[in-house]
Amino acid sequence: MLFRLAALVAIFGLASPAWAGRDDQWLLRQDGAERPVAIFLSWDSRAILFRATCDTARGELVLEYHGDGEARLSARDSLVLQKQAYALRLRTLLVDGRLLGRRLVDKAMIEVLSKPGDLEIDAPNIMGEPWYVGRAEPLLTIARQCR
Repeated sequence: MLFRLAALVAIFGLASPAWAGRDDQWLLRQDGAERPVAIFLSWDSRAILFRATCDTARGELVLEYHGDGEARLSARDSLVLQKQAYALRLRTLLVDGRLLGRRLVDKAMIEVLSKPGDLEIDAPNIMGEPWYVGRAEPLLTIARQCR
């Protein structure tokens, strides 16, 4: 019985870590204005969860959270980027049913996003946990171009 369970785990990839493939959920594209945009997709690639751009006039990273379709978003919610023991809180507003976070791109932001390891984005969802979004290289690319 134990052998069968181990075989099923190996066949279906259940032994792989939960965070495997999260970097594959990121896309780096150009929007209609030829500005770079970083997009983080849901696990099945059917929905955009996060969209990041740069407000070049203000030098700010702009992060939109579209929600997971389950958790209710409110004006009291905030977006926080976390890596290791460092947290970057974004000024967050509820706009047209999605959260819109902004933060000035400075040396501290680049340093935090450049640290080794995976990024977490604290945003409301049905699980009540942060979003584990991998290394988030496209988000770092947007921040670097914004500086």
